[in-house]
Amino acid sequence: SPCIDRGNPRDMYRDLADPLVPGSALFPSRGTLRNDVGAFGGTCAKVLPSLDLEEMRASFSPAVLETPPGSAAFSNIELLNVGSKCILIDSVTHTDMQHFSLDRKCVGRTLDLFGPESIQVQFTSATRGGFFDTIKVYSASAGTPAKFILNGRSNNAPYLNRGIKDQIAYVGKLFEFRIPDSTFADNDTDDSLLYHAGDLPAWLSFDSTARTFRGTPDKPAGRPLNILVTASDLLHASSSATLSLDVQTPTGIKGLQAFPSEFELFPNFPNPINPATTIRFGLPCRSMVKLLVTNYLAQEVAVLENGEKEAGYHEIEWRGDAASGVYFYRIEAVSLSDPGKRFVKVGKMVLLR
Repeated sequence: SPCIDRGNPRDMYRDLADPLVPGSALFPSRGTLRNDVGAFGGTCAKVLPSLDLEEMRASFSPAVLETPPGSAAFSNIELLNVGSKCILIDSVTHTDMQHFSLDRKCVGRTLDLFGPESIQVQFTSATRGGFFDTIKVYSASAGTPAKFILNGRSNNAPYLNRGIKDQIAYVGKLFEFRIPDSTFADNDTDDSLLYHAGDLPAWLSFDSTARTFRGTPDKPAGRPLNILVTASDLLHASSSATLSLDVQTPTGIKGLQAFPSEFELFPNFPNPINPATTIRFGLPCRSMVKLLVTNYLAQEVAVLENGEKEAGYHEIEWRGDAASGVYFYRIEAVSLSDPGKRFVKVGKMVLLR
């Protein structure tokens, strides 16, 4: 434009700044308005946001403080100042003082930029259960407190008591295996465990209530399947074990046919018992089976099996939850296809404590 002197610095930037446009500024800009390319104003000019920020966070996600009933669990909540100014901690509050207690040493201290303070939390409960609470940390200048969730669990977690023995399944034959009662233990006498099995092949199913695997493989496996079995209590604490399952063809049985031609009851092993023994029996057909443990006076001590079982070899473990002495295991089996086909046999074992 002929009316603009390009040698004049003011006229040089006049096409970038129009006094009639709100937010624009002539060179050099000395106000509080800035644009996204520098200090020359223009239609994109705006006020810079305040850097006077106050923000407090915890250095970890809410964790579970777990302990058996009557004992104490401890944890530290580390406070971090992620704002732009120092924070004076005014007070720390929470609600459930019966189960949670705080040390509150951080009250009255200044939380410097990037500098941590910590709150030690103690959790205890005389009874079993899950408990929740919220810690509120107030600063001297902010009206809204920082909040941190507490999660306490008074519980005896289940644990692996005895590993699961390796199992073999045979192609074209029904495989059935029940997780032994002694695999997992829990010191909470009123607790019941929930079972789950993961990564199952398509041919195999798992009944979580009966703790039983069941299925018929259609081809051998190149290597044993490792199946993770998890037992969880009512408060969702859990423990796991691995079942190693090898799938073979019937000709791959080492010196033993896949299915017995008649009913069989094998000697228990080990014998004497300390602390557990395995009782093995064979069924030539699907049968109703009852397996009992009795004492020397023929009094019933334990019922190890009472229900339908598929043809094949089966193992059941007895933990020997009785006093030292002589005991007997008795099997009664009746064929479901031929009720006249019956089997009764008794074995003797010694329990040593």
